[in-house]
Amino acid sequence: MTSSWGQGGPGGPQHMPGPAQTALPFGQYFGSGQPHNSLPPRPVSTTAGRAVGIAGIPVGVFLGPMGVALGIISFLQARRGNGPTGYGIAAMIVGGLSTLALTLFILAATAAALSTVGPDQRPEGSGSGSEVPIGSMAVGECALEADAAQPVVTLIDCAEWHQAEVYAEVDLGDGPYPGEDAVVEASETLCVDAANALIPPSADVTDIAVSVVVPDSAAWDEGVTFARCVALDLSGRNMVGSITEGTLQTR
Repeated sequence: MTSSWGQGGPGGPQHMPGPAQTALPFGQYFGSGQPHNSLPPRPVSTTAGRAVGIAGIPVGVFLGPMGVALGIISFLQARRGNGPTGYGIAAMIVGGLSTLALTLFILAATAAALSTVGPDQRPEGSGSGSEVPIGSMAVGECALEADAAQPVVTLIDCAEWHQAEVYAEVDLGDGPYPGEDAVVEASETLCVDAANALIPPSADVTDIAVSVVVPDSAAWDEGVTFARCVALDLSGRNMVGSITEGTLQTR
């Protein structure tokens, strides 16, 4: 029997085997470990930080700084545990606003107290070396230093070098409260006149300024209708002697 290449036995022509062809499965895996046609898994949501944040909101209303602290803790817990961050943010905002309101109230109350307190309301024995609000200094008292940012001053004997002296108390009249601007303007005019009458002509007043401590509307309604005049040496503790006694000297 004659045969040729490509022909085999019974059944007809035979084909030479080629490379194996295997169908690729759907969702074939690559080196990343993820199917090429699938999305990465989404993190599972939790309640981390939720309870602390909810508690921090009412706490922040009454105890501002503590509410802020709880809000920060809640926010950090939520970030680490994939929880809701909104509660922590809300607690921080409420606590921050409450803290700001409390701070403003304290500052306003302090300013009002400094403008109305009188020498008779100071603790007994508040003499030289004592720390008192500048608004409570009596006429003839001197302060070692005075600064608008530091309302409490240290009293000192006027015979020693000092920076400030309360040298007069001026009457602002009676009637309804005329308003802050009017009170300040009237006080400054009267205090400058008093300084011109009391300070000796030989004293160098180049660096001395006149400041006033005035009543607010609440103090005015309680009968505090006067202002105190303060001589302030802008160059520092360079006054010695007393304006009220006519012995002021400067250096």
